[in-house]
Amino acid sequence: MKINNTELDIIRGNIVEIEADAIVCPVNNELVMYSGLASILKNKYGEGVQAEAHKKSPVDVGEAVSIKADNLKVEHIILAAVNKMDENPDENSIRSSCRDSLMLAKDLNLKSIIMPALGFIVVIGLV
Repeated sequence: MKINNTELDIIRGNIVEIEADAIVCPVNNELVMYSGLASILKNKYGEGVQAEAHKKSPVDVGEAVSIKADNLKVEHIILAAVNKMDENPDENSIRSSCRDSLMLAKDLNLKSIIMPALGFIVVIGLV
């Protein structure tokens, strides 16, 4: 699907195995990577990802920051602060963090980004 000058592809698959310039990762405003995609990235690529995130925390809810990604299929991880620690995200925080992530990707001159749904509560291991 093409929107203005932007190509939008919806892909089903393992999000950490897709090659792109960046991946957007929903986190809390302390940038603690303890659940959902953040936890998967930290577990797969090591504590260095969390250490880089800590260097930029805390941020405002709705803000996005970029960290470099070593040994990943992406160059950047864009950390999108969708909520405060131990609080649920709301519509405004999701909209703001999505907008800020896209603006940051533009500022970094990225050509391709992976953006999962932001603001979902993910429970891993329960079926």
